[in-house]
Amino acid sequence: QPIEGSDERKNEIKLQCEGSCMILYALFYDGQDNEGRWQSINAGVVDALLRMFETRDLKLITHTNSEAFLKLTLTNTDNLALILKANPYPGLLKLLKHQNQEVISDSITSIINILSIKSNSSSIAQTHPQFNQISEYGGIEKIFSVLQLQSKEMKQNRNKAALCLGLIFQAKEISNPNMKMIITHIKTLINDSDVWTKSTARKVLNGLAVNAVNKAEIEKGGFKIPQ
Repeated sequence: QPIEGSDERKNEIKLQCEGSCMILYALFYDGQDNEGRWQSINAGVVDALLRMFETRDLKLITHTNSEAFLKLTLTNTDNLALILKANPYPGLLKLLKHQNQEVISDSITSIINILSIKSNSSSIAQTHPQFNQISEYGGIEKIFSVLQLQSKEMKQNRNKAALCLGLIFQAKEISNPNMKMIITHIKTLINDSDVWTKSTARKVLNGLAVNAVNKAEIEKGGFKIPQ
């Protein structure tokens, strides 16, 4: 819920929250301990963080807060499924309007991690199972707004936004002409110096190319889709 009371009380609550998030970061910084994450998720930690993201003024949400949530998403499919059940997208999408670029980065990376869940019956040839859930909260437009930012400081976040959108549009036509830049941007990342960015870009392009219209857009200029 929104922080109420005097400025002194608000600052006290904020500091308490910072301390809790720092403990979470220390516990889960290395991507290990899935059991500990499971316990934290079931204890309501994810719910509490998402409630904070949804209800508090963005100025009162810090990088420590968003990073704590991100660390919880560095986990196995079972734990990610629990996070998805907590309806994470309203809170995470709100963070994309934050003034701190690191908070935006944490938000997009968390979304990418949650998108990595696939149902047992899903495949690269099918629309992403979370497409409707993301769309319901205006997620495509909100993530696309990050891709449209042109400052050099936002380069990494723009890359992540493009890859995130590419995952969402798996096997689904990108019909909005303005959003064709998603494909254009991802094509620039297939030889990126960052290993994760390069491998993810190639994977995402193959998922997009399942749709014939997307495939034609990708192959413009003689571009060959890397396998």
